[in-house]
Amino acid sequence: KVVKSAVIEVVGFWNLKEGDYIMWGNWKRKVIEIDRKNLTVLVDGPITEQLKVFGNYYVIKSCEEAEVYAN
Repeated sequence: KVVKSAVIEVVGFWNLKEGDYIMWGNWKRKVIEIDRKNLTVLVDGPITEQLKVFGNYYVIKSCEEAEVYAN
């Protein structure tokens, strides 16, 4: 599924919380772990990813998702 439309809140790294859902590309990802020492965020997905992005995050407050099919 991809995010079709969303209501978001822009938050800085220090205000991000574990359990938040964030936009990553056009995907919805759940924040699993935040390593404040190494400035990384671990998110779920088809493959768990560690993001090394220090800056602003788009926290999803509500969204509409759509199925994506490859032909």
